[in-house]
Amino acid sequence: MTKQRNLSAAKIIIALQVLLTPMVLGTVSYWVINSDFQGVIQLKLNRDGGEVLIDRRSE
Repeated sequence: MTKQRNLSAAKIIIALQVLLTPMVLGTVSYWVINSDFQGVIQLKLNRDGGEVLIDRRSE
């Protein structure tokens, strides 16, 4: 019973990662395109998740 519960939890986590990662990347892309953003966006994706660094350059 515990193995089945762990398997279903793992499937839910994988499904959330598959759905949420493109949504977050799309939202950041949309925000950058529709603003006069002048800076650097660095994306780091790996097996454990990812990291988005947004550095707005000040003049």
